[in-house]
Amino acid sequence: MTLNLLDIAIADRLGQYNPLQVAAIHELEELKEKALSLYEAEGRFTMKELAVNGNDLLQEFTLTPGPQIGLLLEKSFERVLENVAARNTKKKIFNYIRPSVNATS
Repeated sequence: MTLNLLDIAIADRLGQYNPLQVAAIHELEELKEKALSLYEAEGRFTMKELAVNGNDLLQEFTLTPGPQIGLLLEKSFERVLENVAARNTKKKIFNYIRPSVNATS
């Protein structure tokens, strides 16, 4: 997402081209390079790294296999993405999705 915004900012500056001035994109390109190196160094959080899986949900909430499990995992993943370090624990994920499970029961 950050990279897309940087690309838009670079394109915007280039679109404001004035032949008497140099497009000031150098600092944006440096920032983009730093962001790319961070992505490579830290990697990207994936669904496989989520602290819970479908079996955990089946056991914790005594659910039956079905599409609801996938939806709950997606909902959990989106929530955890906002702050992986603080939210990627079984307890926090279970507490977050418990109201959704109870509403459908």
